Parts: sequence; C-alpha cells; structure tokens
Amino acid sequence: MIQNYEQHITYICPSCGRAVTRIISPFMFSGRKAIAVLCPVCMLPCFTLSNAGKSYRMDIQCIICGETHCIGFRKPDLWNKPLLTAKCENTDVDYCFIGDADKIRSAFEKAKNDIAELQLEEEEYFDDYIPADGDEAVGALIAAICESLHILSEDNSLSCRCGNKKIHITVIDDNIFIRCNSCGSTKLFKPTDDFLDELYQAESFIFNKK
Repeated sequence: MIQNYEQHITYICPSCGRAVTRIISPFMFSGRKAIAVLCPVCMLPCFTLSNAGKSYRMDIQCIICGETHCIGFRKPDLWNKPLLTAKCENTDVDYCFIGDADKIRSAFEKAKNDIAELQLEEEEYFDDYIPADGDEAVGALIAAICESLHILSEDNSLSCRCGNKKIHITVIDDNIFIRCNSCGSTKLFKPTDDFLDELYQAESFIFNKK
C-alpha cells in the first residue's frame, strides 16, 4: 500500500550541470504511462520515468560516464523507502537520489566528493599516460592536449555545437576522444602539435562545429 504520495528526487542535469531537486508523486502518471522530467533551469529533459506494471523504469543520462542507464524500482520502494539511489554502471558511484530530503542531502554530498575524486584520478591518468608504442614524447603530447581541454572546460570555454558545456574527455587507442554529455555527439582528435597549438591559442573551443 502506498503510504507516502510524494518523494524528493535530486540529480544533476546532464545538459546544464546544475543540481536539481524536484518532488514527484504517483499522480503525475494520471492518464500516462511515462513522464519526462525537465530541468527547471534549462527546461531540457533530464530523465524519463515509465510505469512498467509492478515497477517503474527510469531512463537517465549519467552525468559521470555520459551513457544512458536504465534502472528499475519497485513501486512500493519508490514511494516509501527513505532513500533510493541510481548508480553509474561503469564507476559504481551514485548520481541520482530519491526519498527523504535530509537523507538525500547527506548522500548527495558524499557523491559529490566521489565524483571529484574520479575527476582527479582521470587527470592524473592523463599525466602518466603511456601510449601503446611506449613513445614518451607522444604520451607527453597527449597529456598536454588533455590538460588544455580540461582547462578550457573548467573555464566553461569548451562546448559542443549543441551549446552544452558538460563534455567528457578520455583517450582511446592513443587518440583524444571527446563526447557531449547532452546530445551524445563524439569526435576523435589525433594528438598533433598543431592541435595542441590551436588549443593553446584558443579562448574557446567548439568540437563538432559545422
């Protein structure tokens, strides 16, 4: 039996990167099998919650890895448990929280620290990156490019052509891989001195621009 008809839900908008807390209730499903919850700041969809019979299915874009995860919650749990979380399948870090406002606040603060540690580990990984052929000069070039991209990102000067500034940077097969966490656009850049010089001179950088 449903005893509590409202729950708080806190998440980070994958489009604008702001932390958002909303209140959801089963009445939101009146006449609908699925609801798309929008960010009240940028008004873009953050996740979809679907009525799947005895459970609810949440499809939500992960702000940690950029992938869309599908998570199931039993209906009694969603409306009555003091705290439910959605974890990133690739890092095991919580990034969405449902339940009591005080318990969410505590869990969310811990998650922010976990996410910050992941970002630091990623930056350190780039510093120590060794390419497949063991060429230290190429490794240093890749690290310098990734550092430049991170600096632009921290200054909100790195963006996708869709306008989103939450960008994921990683290295795949000795190439720099950039993915937009909003529209999913991706692009691979080869580590070249020309690309590094372009980043050094740029006040802003838009990848996948037309």
